[in-house]
Amino acid sequence: MFTRRNGIARPASCAVEVLPGLEVILPIPLVDPGKEIETLEKKRGDLQGYLQREEGKLRNPSFVEKAPAEVVEGARKRVEEARAQLRAVEEEIRRLRGGA
Repeated sequence: MFTRRNGIARPASCAVEVLPGLEVILPIPLVDPGKEIETLEKKRGDLQGYLQREEGKLRNPSFVEKAPAEVVEGARKRVEEARAQLRAVEEEIRRLRGGA
């Protein structure tokens, strides 16, 4: 069985690695969905922790006022990339749990 995402067909049984701007899909006929969910849940926790730290910096008026504009803009960009990764990881967890 294949599912479609962004117009691309992929097998229902696959491992996925989500990176900024890239989703790597490895068709594996015998992938253990439980193990893949466990891996993705760890990645979700890592991303959530990272977002808390980075968003905390951006909520700090002292950081935003004193840091060079390119540093602040870089932090904002990293936060947006991490949010996109988090959404993709959460979507993949839902898919693996049968909630496509």
